Amino acid sequence: MFDRLVVNVMVQTRRFFPTLLLAGIASCAGAQSSRTKTPGLASPRIGEAMLAERTRVREGDKRDGAVARSVVARRTKTREAKVDGRLDPGLRLEELGDGTSAAFTYDDEAIHAFFRWTRAEAHRLHLAFPDERGVPVVRSVQFAHGIGDDKATRAIDDDGRTLEGVAVVDTEDGEGIETRIPWVLFPEGERTRVGLTIGIDAGKVTSSKSARGASTKKASASQSTTARVAVLTDPERALRDDLLRARLLPEEPLLVRVADLGGDEAKELVLVYPGILAIVGSAFGAGERFFYRELGELTEIASMDVRPVTGRAKSDLVLTLRQGSREWVEIESFLAGESPTMVFAQTVALGEAPGRVVNRLRVGHERDVEVSVDPAEPFSLDGDEYAVPADLRPPLLPWGTTERVLYRFDGKSFRVEREITRKAKPVVSDARSPTTRAERIDHPAEPRSPFEQYLAERRLPPTTTPEHRLSLKLSRGGEATLTHVGQDLVLHGPAVGGGRQYVRLSLPIGKPEEVLAIEARDLTGEGEDDVVVRIARDLRVEGRDGTVRSEHLIVYAVTSSTLTRVFAAEVARQVGDKRVESAVRFAPKSIELSPGTVKGWSEATYGWAQEQPGGALEPLVLPWSGLGKLRYEWQLDRFVRNGPKNTKR
Repeated sequence: MFDRLVVNVMVQTRRFFPTLLLAGIASCAGAQSSRTKTPGLASPRIGEAMLAERTRVREGDKRDGAVARSVVARRTKTREAKVDGRLDPGLRLEELGDGTSAAFTYDDEAIHAFFRWTRAEAHRLHLAFPDERGVPVVRSVQFAHGIGDDKATRAIDDDGRTLEGVAVVDTEDGEGIETRIPWVLFPEGERTRVGLTIGIDAGKVTSSKSARGASTKKASASQSTTARVAVLTDPERALRDDLLRARLLPEEPLLVRVADLGGDEAKELVLVYPGILAIVGSAFGAGERFFYRELGELTEIASMDVRPVTGRAKSDLVLTLRQGSREWVEIESFLAGESPTMVFAQTVALGEAPGRVVNRLRVGHERDVEVSVDPAEPFSLDGDEYAVPADLRPPLLPWGTTERVLYRFDGKSFRVEREITRKAKPVVSDARSPTTRAERIDHPAEPRSPFEQYLAERRLPPTTTPEHRLSLKLSRGGEATLTHVGQDLVLHGPAVGGGRQYVRLSLPIGKPEEVLAIEARDLTGEGEDDVVVRIARDLRVEGRDGTVRSEHLIVYAVTSSTLTRVFAAEVARQVGDKRVESAVRFAPKSIELSPGTVKGWSEATYGWAQEQPGGALEPLVLPWSGLGKLRYEWQLDRFVRNGPKNTKR
């Protein structure tokens, strides 16, 4: 049969170091005598509205034009925190809608916000934390303006009590506030600091008297938020910019789970996008990196459970994946380092009706997994129909001698602890009438080659003509063929699984003609061919007429069982007859990018800033950027930049 391609990647964020927030935390002067430590839960309507907002963004509704749907919160150092009502020059306000704009930073102790908004007696900030399944749990902080002798803004809860530890300072013009809100103010904030959404609405301040005659100020606001936006931390921004936007993927995930994967009590987001599984967290990868795994275009995650199953003080990933008629379950665990290890993989469904085999699988909480045959016993006479990739356990067959298998986690993987057998059952043509005599079904002729098998799997005609085809030299004199069909690269030939398998990789393109060129080069200096692919995408950019053509150069290292992306860079950008292009130079074990040609643009008219090196996609080198030559050298398993060189004076 064939191998599955699995690519695991940890990506470093591009760090920002804004000059902001000097020292100390300003106290909230004139606080009321009544204090509370934790704000209450917001109205369920607010949570529903914020969840509906995320759905609206996912479905591509952009009726609000330039209004931000996500803003970046930059990480700072706690000792630099200062609240003085002045926007730091290193920050820029983002328009959130309805006259409200904001800028955010965060550190290990608090989230820090600067707001400008339309005048009102009170504003209410809703901060939504995702629960285990990504549903927002909303906490509200009321900002009542003009309270006390100094007519200042106070942070209060729904009952009018001052919230302890929240620093608030009005701006000099009275059109906004700067505030610093400790994470520990919220029960959820102590462990969950990613996947945040904020909402803001305006209202009035009302007065009421207690039985003792004391006057209490309360903020009254509307039940629907007028401004809602996702707040992205550094690793979430890197995930969006370096992966999702680089591959033109939707920014809203298909599935969300929240759990402690590292065992450090800080929770991570586990996100599923088309063909991608990603993990991001405030402590994961030191809060600077995100992880993603390539699933492949044809593989989808049917379900995802995140809970401890290996008997350790951390959660594991239990994934049910589907590719065509085959379903399998994987358990991924963080045993060491920042990438998960596959500790269990079992096929649970395979084949087409009426010959479909289904297994029952139970994943316990005490380091055990049990696989058993489903009572239904479908018909089949061809055991080869139920072959699976080498890294997957095959399903238990209804006519086989194994009825049930119990696996136990031994600290490294799930191994067979006990196997329950039975007498082999005869194969029947219909499970509902076991006495029916078995009759052989004539199956179509088996494909003669792995490439024909690929065409059959993709339901493509045998006469399909490839767009490109290359002969490759692999290690130890092995030979293989790389074929480009549609959006896929298919590796097959004598060196791939003994000539009986193929490896498929989906290119980040929308149509075959977006591949401009494919060539084989020994770039890693290991005497083997690597694959260099140049693609072009026509993109629509907000605020610009027409399309922007972006060309990318991607390098894949090739082995007999993998195609692994080891380098990618944008090398050209074009709008109409205006074009700018980087110069690319290949040398043994190195790739060099430098300023190239430009037509129709100048530094003043180009309209895009120079992006900085680092991340999943290296930047286009502009002639006026001062970056000079960017040299990337081969180091173990990827091309790494060899030191910064800036020539701009």
